Amino acid sequence: LLPKDRPLVLLDWGCGEAHAASFWSKHGILVFLYDPTPRLDAYIKKRFREADMIKVLELKDVKGLSSNSLDAVLIYSVLQYIPKEDIEETLALLHRLLKSGGMLILGDIVPPSNSLYSDILDVLSVGWRHGLRLFTHVVKGLVLTAFSDYRTFRDRNGFSLYSDEEMQKIASKAGFSLRKARKNIGLSNYRTTYMLIKEGLVK
Repeated sequence: LLPKDRPLVLLDWGCGEAHAASFWSKHGILVFLYDPTPRLDAYIKKRFREADMIKVLELKDVKGLSSNSLDAVLIYSVLQYIPKEDIEETLALLHRLLKSGGMLILGDIVPPSNSLYSDILDVLSVGWRHGLRLFTHVVKGLVLTAFSDYRTFRDRNGFSLYSDEEMQKIASKAGFSLRKARKNIGLSNYRTTYMLIKEGLVK
């Protein structure tokens, strides 16, 4: 989904452990990483401290970036954890940072029809189709999640769900045009990826 032109400047917002950052940097992409979780922030700062093309930012650093300085922003499997009342402020910031024609990729968006159990079955199915190694990794991840505080966090903080219509309204209000990707970039086939474009449609 990323533009083909290089060099490219990409912000991975809510990057987690940033598994793809090294791959991107080797393909002519300057990568900015931001994750609000203190543990993950410390981890990626240590991991990428000597990387020339990968920079770890705190929120104040993101806000301090120059307007119209980013070619693309990725928010993958994060939006469901952000309260809906905070989305407008986040998108306004990212709209300012993106260049004209820049792309905001919202991946793994959960629709209202989704349930936790359909998510689990879908991810297991995808893992099985891609071989024993991925299936084992998926099962391990599900077990770790089951014994973590994820369910408590989800019940306490809510879990934001978005229909196509609601996402269209949010994108339009923030000054983006919107396209729905043919396929979600995550493991779940029941979730959706949207591309929000600043000032114009995807060519």
